[in-house]
Amino acid sequence: MELSARLEKWGIETRTEIRSGDPADEILAPEVEYDQTTILVGSRSHSRLRRPLLGSAEDVVARANGNVMLVPPER
Repeated sequence: MELSARLEKWGIETRTEIRSGDPADEILAPEVEYDQTTILVGSRSHSRLRRPLLGSAEDVVARANGNVMLVPPER
């Protein structure tokens, strides 16, 4: 089951969007657009070469005005 469907089943309103641009900017853009309480961000390790291209969860946490929950990959 998709995560958003599972959260909705528990009574948690969700929005899923596909965006393009700087990862941290695009993840944080909904803070201005919606009245949200928490941003969920998938967390996984990136090499030092890939991090400047893809950004990192730390970039989002450092710049966020609200709550950010880091979700590690399943093992």
